[in-house]
Amino acid sequence: MIVIDGKNGGGQMLRTAMALSALTKLPFTMENIRASRPKSGLSAQHLKVVETFVSLTDGYVEGLEIGSERLLFYPRSHKIKDIEVDIGTAGSCTLFLQALLPYLAFGNKKIIRVTVKGGSDVSFSMGFDYFKEVLIPSMPWFSCDCKLIARGYYPRGGGELKVMVRPVGRERLDRLDIGGVMQIKGVAHGSTSLSTDSVVERCMASSKFLLKSIGPVLISSSYQPTLSDDFGLSLYAVCDTQLRVGFDGLSNGLTSEVVGTNVANGLIDVLKSKDSVDKHLADNLIPYLALCGGSIRISNLSDHVKNNIIVCEKFLGVEFEHVDGVLRVEPTEHPF
Repeated sequence: MIVIDGKNGGGQMLRTAMALSALTKLPFTMENIRASRPKSGLSAQHLKVVETFVSLTDGYVEGLEIGSERLLFYPRSHKIKDIEVDIGTAGSCTLFLQALLPYLAFGNKKIIRVTVKGGSDVSFSMGFDYFKEVLIPSMPWFSCDCKLIARGYYPRGGGELKVMVRPVGRERLDRLDIGGVMQIKGVAHGSTSLSTDSVVERCMASSKFLLKSIGPVLISSSYQPTLSDDFGLSLYAVCDTQLRVGFDGLSNGLTSEVVGTNVANGLIDVLKSKDSVDKHLADNLIPYLALCGGSIRISNLSDHVKNNIIVCEKFLGVEFEHVDGVLRVEPTEHPF
């Protein structure tokens, strides 16, 4: 039985553990789940992840309740089927998909369709546009068609995403040189009710002012009816190596101009670092690197990356090394 201490981590540790447990058929116990967070234990979005994997693996589970700080999961079979989930809150749709993708990529050879309802763009998670334009193009292990049916902001949610995943194979990933920037692209989005104040247009204008010295800037804008009012911006750099890095953000009570400036500066900092991945992309890539092997250039490892590495090393018997700004790992020898 694999035992994981989640005291210093967040929901990412649980999501990765569920995916790797389902793939390897190794049971695990996680203790002190999100113990350092303001609201410790499992939230509604974590329950949906666990419930989905229980269904996919005919799994046995203990501790499946809101606020639980201990979970035991024992996968007993292996199923592949289309998935429809309503988180029921503004819980992040993209983090739900983050948990499922390794299992869908390596656990089968079929095309799988997933529909998830909840928050499409919420704090402390990647927004839909980052998911579609940065994360998915960085994943050579599957192709994924992504559709935004509806935006959903905190607190009421109401967003809906549809994805179709086609597995490709276990290819090693060595991503060390980001290359030169060809273009900056992005999406500014907001609730229809905010259009009279031109919040999206003002957000775009402030970001373009800072980015124009880097290269051509193309940012699209959209308003959609939403259950809760909010707005945000997602930016990404398209490089001559065909690689992408990005940065995004939501209003969080700030003005349009400040949001546009903050997100633009965030992307500029990523490009100045010469890293081949931004910190959020690095976090997402860790399980795939552990499964397939590879290397990425990232100067500083975030707590999310470090905690994800801990989970992967426990399940897969691999050992990551971070030397001279390059994070490397050889592929697992575990059969799955």
